[in-house]
Amino acid sequence: MDLQPHHLTELPVSKMKDKLDLPYNASTYFRLVKNRSVKVTLPHVTRLFPILFLLPTREEIHTYYWIPTFNMVMRNELKSRTAASDEDLSILVRGVARRTIAKYRDLANIPDHWGRQEAYNKGRDTSYRIPLEIELFLREDWSSKAVRDRHSASLRQ
Repeated sequence: MDLQPHHLTELPVSKMKDKLDLPYNASTYFRLVKNRSVKVTLPHVTRLFPILFLLPTREEIHTYYWIPTFNMVMRNELKSRTAASDEDLSILVRGVARRTIAKYRDLANIPDHWGRQEAYNKGRDTSYRIPLEIELFLREDWSSKAVRDRHSASLRQ
């Protein structure tokens, strides 16, 4: 099975009991999964992956749907060498507000319309993209104590 958006369903720990018709209180299931992980093995890296990543919220699923479309629009923008405004991007991505596009673009350090156009005019040869949260997780340097501490703290919340 792959991780295509149409295979995902919302399953936050707080709703696990009701959605799966389980007999115990939601807090029992949260305690069971909160510090648990699964081993993810890729060709060049093996990581322990927090189970909470596998329990997406509605917002995370929606984000997983539109970010690949946004990245495709960015590839097309590079090919045409013409940058689109955030408003135009929201129309091309469909169903995503201009402010959401701007927020995620800023978080990914993607320049605004004019900055991208300038980069294309100067000969930029790689498209801009917003990485998915799992990509960022798998890229992190886990030999760093700060990274391990940050993920441990997020699991305790």
